[in-house]
Amino acid sequence: WYLPDVPLAKLRGIAMKITAPFTLAAVGDLTMRNPAGRLAEPAFMNLMKPLQNADVAFANMEGNLLDFDSFPEPTFEAAPIAALADIKAMGVDIMSTANNHSLGNGIPGMLETIQSLNRGGIVYAGTGRNLQEARAARFLNTPKGTVGLVSVYSVDPTSGPTPTYGAATYRVGNDGGRPGMNPLRVNVRYTVTAQQMESLRALRDSVHARPGEVFAPIPPVDPKEPTDRLELFGQRYRVGPKPGDMTWEMNQGDLREILRSIRNGKQSSDFMIVTIHCHQGNYAFQTYTYDNDTPDFLIEFAHQAIDAGADAFVGHGVHTIRGVEIYKGKPIFYGVNSFIYQYMSATPQNPGGPQTETELEMSEGA
Repeated sequence: WYLPDVPLAKLRGIAMKITAPFTLAAVGDLTMRNPAGRLAEPAFMNLMKPLQNADVAFANMEGNLLDFDSFPEPTFEAAPIAALADIKAMGVDIMSTANNHSLGNGIPGMLETIQSLNRGGIVYAGTGRNLQEARAARFLNTPKGTVGLVSVYSVDPTSGPTPTYGAATYRVGNDGGRPGMNPLRVNVRYTVTAQQMESLRALRDSVHARPGEVFAPIPPVDPKEPTDRLELFGQRYRVGPKPGDMTWEMNQGDLREILRSIRNGKQSSDFMIVTIHCHQGNYAFQTYTYDNDTPDFLIEFAHQAIDAGADAFVGHGVHTIRGVEIYKGKPIFYGVNSFIYQYMSATPQNPGGPQTETELEMSEGA
């Protein structure tokens, strides 16, 4: 196989360079709020063995890692700094930090998380002081070779953070360079029937029929607009047989630059991992982040990532298991679910106040 836009002489540079037996262990979200990684319970210890025995063990850092005693602001959905020792005890040595909780405690929380991982000797990718840093590959040296990691968060207007908040920007000279995570912006198009499209178009046309009432009206409808597609009130629609189906389109600028990061990272590594935190699904009627079907753009992105040099692709974000694919001899895990999920707080908000999430769950199960 070959890449049309890459000279054949350069393809050797994106081939996997580790020839000895090599083990990658990858898990999804570590949503840690309390110590969890050093339990002596036999079943838990057996669960940790694949991570501890692997040549490289990957996980997603879901939330910030903070020193609560010195952090200058109230913390939100963060792991205490003591969790660093637990993560190390599990065997994790390389992590993604690009997700919807990257800036749960603002830019200071994101930067302290980076510092904490650096002090603990855990390689991270996906966040930084600007988009150059957040988008760049990071590297872990192992006895069998150098492992690279590029980490991405797929963002759409319906998920948090918004496509602008939380996304890093490029530094250009002395201008710009907002800290944040590495975004792959995506936009959804909802499927409706032909009859429903006629109703939507009639509604849209009635809105566009009033341009004379305002000083600066929006542009008129393109006379060449396809009959099977429509934009209305910030949403995009297409005609199809199954109303509620969703299709996605990637921001081509983000995609181009992420693929460049993968190619560049592969030049400096022997084994390249690409990972994405992805909440998008296929159905408008599916509960958010519980869709175990793989969205169309995720398949396209995974294939292009491997074409660019990735040796393994790991998806996480949804709280379900998604499919596995072998593409050109390389493994793709579209969704590996959560690994540790300690999301609920056990601390009362105020004496006699509303029940905590833990209390509510216990009362529901009673």
